[in-house]
Amino acid sequence: MNTVLVSESKGIPTLRIGAGVQESLTGNPGYFGIAEKHFSIANGSLHLFSGVGFRSNENHGHPVAGFKFSPTKNFTFGFQSDGHWDNAFVAKTDKEFTITLYLIDLEMFGIGLSWAKF
Repeated sequence: MNTVLVSESKGIPTLRIGAGVQESLTGNPGYFGIAEKHFSIANGSLHLFSGVGFRSNENHGHPVAGFKFSPTKNFTFGFQSDGHWDNAFVAKTDKEFTITLYLIDLEMFGIGLSWAKF
């Protein structure tokens, strides 16, 4: 779950904070703060983000960053670094449901399912 503190506008990124499960292998809860910016480009949209993430079992933060490219409204692919793992991913959305396939640390497969009802 997350919330927007500042909405994106010309020259100003979105500022977002949130909490959730970090690392699909351990179920470790954590929280984050990021800045993100969207760009409309000829073949779709590009989304960039960077910030800091914290895990409940560590006493320090980690830099987090990534990008995603969406050639259509319902399909996305990208790359993210969460401070421990570097993950490539592809995602497909159908109405309020999204399925994401990850290549965790570019070695292990993972899957994410989400439901955006709110």
